[in-house]
Amino acid sequence: MEKKNLLIVDDSRVARMVVRSIIENLKANVVILEAANGQEALQAIRDNQVHAVLLDHGMPDKSGLEVAVEIRAEKPDILIYMLTANVQESMKSRAQTVGVGFIEKPATEEKIRDFLERTGS
Repeated sequence: MEKKNLLIVDDSRVARMVVRSIIENLKANVVILEAANGQEALQAIRDNQVHAVLLDHGMPDKSGLEVAVEIRAEKPDILIYMLTANVQESMKSRAQTVGVGFIEKPATEEKIRDFLERTGS
């Protein structure tokens, strides 16, 4: 089976490392790409065939939601999930409006496994 490209977007290198470690431990059939901000995320989806994105909400240049809207405009079929500690109903509602799923931080093996199952990995 062909590996799918999964993009992890978080301004925290440690947070990206934690998610990467969980995915690697689950032995998922994915190639992990990383971006530290919205601009890098958009460049990554332009340069690669990205199948799914795990996106932090609170980033310095653009919010994860703003990045999700831009990704949707360019690549509407990419599966996007916010991985964030911001659990306010208003944020969840806005995310759902753009077709973005929601995973509450902290990232756990169970939460990441569920996400990977949605990607077909």
